[in-house]
Amino acid sequence: MDIASTVVVRDLEARDFAVVRELWASGLLGNTVNSQLAYPASLIEEETNFVNETLQQGDMSCSEALVNAYQSDPDKRSNFWVAVSQGDADEASCVVGCVGLRLGKFPVGDIGRFGVSSACRGAGVGAQLLSVLEEYARQHGYISVTATTVALNTPAVKSYQKAGYREVYRGRQDGKQGEPDFIRMQKGLSLEMKD
Repeated sequence: MDIASTVVVRDLEARDFAVVRELWASGLLGNTVNSQLAYPASLIEEETNFVNETLQQGDMSCSEALVNAYQSDPDKRSNFWVAVSQGDADEASCVVGCVGLRLGKFPVGDIGRFGVSSACRGAGVGAQLLSVLEEYARQHGYISVTATTVALNTPAVKSYQKAGYREVYRGRQDGKQGEPDFIRMQKGLSLEMKD
């Protein structure tokens, strides 16, 4: 059975926290390790340390704070979704992807925590998540959305490119010279006029 045809995208719920955290961490760490041939060992070590420190500090942990950050915006311009694979009669359903939309400098939204389970990559799950996010953004008046990803995360960059995002900036989080450690991508959204 086609994975994408069994996936439903819905709002994040408290029961999803642990899985979303794991998706983010395993995807970022896995993609960093898999990119070792393309980047210097020092940059790979730096990015791996960043992910591990972030997880230890709890900055990216899934909690009520995450729900509040994405889902308590009074204007409803921010949200967080999960892609859930609906199991057949013999299988339980499970979260296989996630993505969040945060209010940036309106009318530009920021994509955050975009991740797809390694078992489902290439099956259209990421495209479904981005489609839902972009439609939501259009309905709430955004003219574009941006995504910032670790430069080593080649699968994420390719997913964004395939969905029509273009690179607008490469840089280092520390502002120093050297190999870029992040990439910012952007996509313009055509707004539909409402009667």
